Amino acid sequence: MMMSEAKALELGLPILARIRAFASVGVDPALMALPRCMPPVAVWSGPAGGWTTSI
Repeated sequence: MMMSEAKALELGLPILARIRAFASVGVDPALMALPRCMPPVAVWSGPAGGWTTSI
């Protein structure tokens, strides 16, 4: 649960953490379609990628 320090003190709750920094990034959607961003799905998933299912 996040709240201001004043509200936590008002409710008698301990302050367990403080957010010191925050960052946000984005990528142009046109760049997300480039094939060099990630290998083809068949390479890293399924039997071809060494993944198996077991019960």
